[in-house]
Amino acid sequence: MNVKLSRRRRPELETLESVTLLSTLGPAPAVHAPAVHAPVVHVEATRKPTPPAAPPVVALHGTIHTTGKLTGPSTVSVSGSGNLGSVGTASVKLTANLASPPSSVTLSARKGRLILAESTPLLISGNGGSTTYTIVGGTGSYAHATGSGTVSALYSIAKGNKVTLNLRFA
Repeated sequence: MNVKLSRRRRPELETLESVTLLSTLGPAPAVHAPAVHAPVVHVEATRKPTPPAAPPVVALHGTIHTTGKLTGPSTVSVSGSGNLGSVGTASVKLTANLASPPSSVTLSARKGRLILAESTPLLISGNGGSTTYTIVGGTGSYAHATGSGTVSALYSIAKGNKVTLNLRFA
């Protein structure tokens, strides 16, 4: 029969009398550095006012397709939307006299509204015309927007006084 004996050891204490500790050999030699007196510097933080950001220049490129109806001999009431590049999808609701188009148009977009004023009179020939416009105001992200460009208008009147007006911005 094989019996396995285990040897267990108990923790024991060692005496330190025979051990020399290095920290008790003597004091370490003192090293004295010469005293350095640094000049005292006072710093005052001043904050320059941040100049106002330049108003965003908005470039309109694209077409707004509108539909509506003839509400008078030469008056139309239309609404529609289209993609105008950096502005994204914009919509317009407009009542205008084709003989004397409005002097300003408001475009509504996700980030605010843009107010456009015609810079030159709309030149109408046949069923359309073109003019230059300037952005004169806005709301939201377009509160201080600037910009200008050309807009061409092409309209048609169908049976039942249905009107289609396309505004092409370039």
